[in-house]
Formats: sequence, C-alpha cells, structure tokens
Amino acid sequence: MLLALDAELAQQQARLQERRDRLQGLLSSTPGSDPLRQPDLQRVIAELRTAFPGSDIAALQRQALDLLSHVTPEQLPAVLAHYQATLADPERMARVHEIDRRFAALAGRSPDDPEIEAVAQLMLSSVGPPFTSQPVEPGFGPSPQLITDLLTSTSTPAQRRCIECFRELARTGAAGRRS
Repeated sequence: MLLALDAELAQQQARLQERRDRLQGLLSSTPGSDPLRQPDLQRVIAELRTAFPGSDIAALQRQALDLLSHVTPEQLPAVLAHYQATLADPERMARVHEIDRRFAALAGRSPDDPEIEAVAQLMLSSVGPPFTSQPVEPGFGPSPQLITDLLTSTSTPAQRRCIECFRELARTGAAGRRS
C-alpha cells in the first residue's frame, strides 16, 4: 500500500515538474524583468526554507510565491508584506507551524475526515489580508486553478480536500467563521 502511494506521489510530482518546466519555458521567452530576482521575494523564500526545513506546506508556499510572482506580480508586494509580518511575529509563526503540522498529518487520513475542515478553517483564519479582504479568485490572480493545481499535484487526497475546502471557505466569505 505504501509503495503504491509512493508511486502515485512520484507520478504527481513528475506531472508537476513537467508543468513547471513548461511555465519556465514560457517565462524565459517573455521579455522583462524576472520577479524571482527581487530581493524581498528571495529573502522571504530563504526565511521560509529556514523556518520550515523539509516542510511540505512551506515548499508549496514557496512554489505558490514563485507562480504568483510571474502570474500577478502587481500583487506580490502585498503578499510579501504579509509573509514578512508573519515571519517576524512569534505568535503567528506558532500558528503557521501548527497548520504545517496538522496539514502534514492529513497525509494518512481519509478525504472525509472532519479534521480537514478544521485545518482549512485554521488556514483561513491565519492568512488574513490581503487574502481574505477579497474573494480567493481575484486574490490568487487570473488563474486560481493553476495555483490549485500546483498546490494539490503532490498532495494526498485528504490534503487536496483541505486545500479545496480552504478555497471554498474563502470564496464563500467564511472568513468571519474563524477558529
């Protein structure tokens, strides 16, 4: 069973890498500056690596920042400011570490587990502005499905359900129902 799960994850990872390679090809053919060379973005990504070594959710956040920097660079300053404020606040960091721990623990659970919605609610309550000040779709740029595909391509079924639940809660304005 574990070997089958490992094989499935390897296939998902290969599909994700293929998508990222195609995206990088498109980006390299696009004139203009590379958002990834921005010092603030590089600093936040380095701090995420340090604060969450080996973390799946932190790796997904780094990938999402990478994608966001290319898809909607105009939103990047607000998103980076949010990350910088979180990284500098021990209380917020404790909450993010809890989310990271609980999200990782979803890996072996059923997609129907009630913990999924609890983790999604915790994620929603911790992101705050600029994410909850507008619906998820505009907040995630012109292609929210691209972000979702990225975030879910290497996740287990329960983790994918958690991300979908988070998006649905944010889309429906459930930000007021914080846990």
